Amino acid sequence: MTMASTASWYCPGCGQVAEAAGACPKCVGGAQGVRLLRVSAQDLLGRQIGDYRILTKLGGGAFGTVYRAAHATTGTIVAIKLLAHPIEHADSQRVVIEARAASKIAHPNCVEVFDLQQTSDRRPYIVMDLLEGVTLSKVMRQRLSVAEAITLISDVLLGVGAAHRQGVVHRDLKPGNIFVENGKAVIVDFGFAKLISDPKAPNVSITGEVVGTPAYMAPEQITAGRELDGRADLYALGCVLYEMLSNRLPFSGKSALQMMSAHLKTVALPVTAYRPDCPKQVSDAIAKAMAKNPDDRFADAESMRRALMLSTGMPRWIYVVLAALAAALVIGVARACG
Repeated sequence: MTMASTASWYCPGCGQVAEAAGACPKCVGGAQGVRLLRVSAQDLLGRQIGDYRILTKLGGGAFGTVYRAAHATTGTIVAIKLLAHPIEHADSQRVVIEARAASKIAHPNCVEVFDLQQTSDRRPYIVMDLLEGVTLSKVMRQRLSVAEAITLISDVLLGVGAAHRQGVVHRDLKPGNIFVENGKAVIVDFGFAKLISDPKAPNVSITGEVVGTPAYMAPEQITAGRELDGRADLYALGCVLYEMLSNRLPFSGKSALQMMSAHLKTVALPVTAYRPDCPKQVSDAIAKAMAKNPDDRFADAESMRRALMLSTGMPRWIYVVLAALAAALVIGVARACG
């Protein structure tokens, strides 16, 4: 069910959006007591939420709706994710986590979050950079060369590395959460992210469900038997790259439970079994990323990225130059934000 089929309430006085009928909580103290108007998600087009005017609806689901919007004063185009429930609701807490996590990262391969606000009825909305492109899921509908796949995953690993350095583990990396814009991959949706510095952050969601998507979940994420760290994200990216090259998931099952069981007990066939033109070094790197034991995986995102780049046969001196440029970019961004 999308927000287009549900109702919201709009205040013609202050432009706030609410979930319940009645007088606007913000304007109720005024002389006239402005009454809220009933509107659908589509009807919000042209209306204003906070400092932003809604332009078009980009998508949505049971959690809420994502809009293209423009700042009322500067005209800056952004994306706004408006949640369907008040901030106390478990689903709405995800956007708070997302804003906290994404705001700690300043990297071109991670979506930028500008602000977190809430409507008059306490529904949170997050203001973020609007990406013009498609998800990796759509890119994968066509056959990718080994070099193209590794280039995109290399971008993601740069973003993941930046997140890990800030103590953020994504926990839900998958093709649907990777956006490709002008050939560059950008990580989005940090709604299931975990701040390593937060000792209270559990391996299960607020509603008690295991966090993540079964097709890409690391074994330790499934069992919740040990503290998660960045190597769980590397496992997920190993699964993603496997799928990009072979056009199939490394582990399958008729149900989510069977798929999670396969992650725990089954060793995936080498990707070369389905993609003969894939270099053995690339296949070995993917297998290492998908090792059952985190200690057998790459130590960090840069180690995995380096192994993949070198396995394509790229001269080492070119990699050294690219690595130096990437490091300079990270330092420059850190100084700009510091």
